[in-house]
Amino acid sequence: MLIRALFLSLIAVALVSAVEVDPSANKLHDQIAAAEQIVDQRFQPVGDNAPMTVMGNARGAYIEGYGVVFNVQVNIAPVGNISPFRRSYSDEEVRQINIRKRQRIETLEQRTRELLVELSDSILSLPANEKIAIAVSLFHFAWEDLTALPRQMVMAAAKSVLAQAKSGSAPLADLRSRLNIRYF
Repeated sequence: MLIRALFLSLIAVALVSAVEVDPSANKLHDQIAAAEQIVDQRFQPVGDNAPMTVMGNARGAYIEGYGVVFNVQVNIAPVGNISPFRRSYSDEEVRQINIRKRQRIETLEQRTRELLVELSDSILSLPANEKIAIAVSLFHFAWEDLTALPRQMVMAAAKSVLAQAKSGSAPLADLRSRLNIRYF
């Protein structure tokens, strides 16, 4: 019985180690990894009055038949959390944080749109008919007023549409109408 179990275990190990990855998949994986760094850089704060910060690293995944999806979490109006040094925010401060976040949604959307265009020529192994999508999860503290604030924005377009915008053969102004933008 023990010998049979050992034999089956060896066969299972041999089968698992026999799985081969397609070399073109490795190339796509490397391009996605490089694109993850681009996503991280584009959402980094610029200047002292930065409109947003990245909460962790972006992650990209390829979904066959759909395309590449990047997921990133962003705080669009960074403020300190409740702590022994800051015990609470006044109702007015909470209201102002909500207003500031709502005002920055357009900046987030613009940055994401520009990023999608930039990524269109970074992921060369992606077929032109497949999509590039960015899912931006918005960071919120539990004590925040979330009135009229989304928790996530997902923006996607076919690589061919993004490449046209990048090359100038399609005006950037028309790009927004050709994007799929959803707020959740």
